[in-house]
Amino acid sequence: MVDRNEGLIMKDEARIVASQVTVGPHASSSIVGPNTDGPSIADVKEKLDQVLRAISREQASLEQPDKIGQSARLVVQEAIQPEPNKITIHGVLDGLCSAVKSVAGVATAMEALKLAVIQLVG
Repeated sequence: MVDRNEGLIMKDEARIVASQVTVGPHASSSIVGPNTDGPSIADVKEKLDQVLRAISREQASLEQPDKIGQSARLVVQEAIQPEPNKITIHGVLDGLCSAVKSVAGVATAMEALKLAVIQLVG
């Protein structure tokens, strides 16, 4: 009879970086609970606060800073809905990033918000 290896053989400082590993003829796995790899709603709201603070500091350099802040708030409100409208979110975020691109501090904060929101909504 031939022995079958149903385990893992790792050599030369090999590593596994994974959220799950299953081995064997009937192995299975499942993830239960929230996805902890991406940003949380709290993270997105913190990024929004950073954007609003940057707008406040740089409002003299921006056209319509109030409208930019209002639009950023609206896009975050949409992103945290159970079924967010991704088309609207992407369009508004692209417009916001374009509107602030000439003001470095606001542009950096807005790009961070955009990344967090896109990761949150998928």
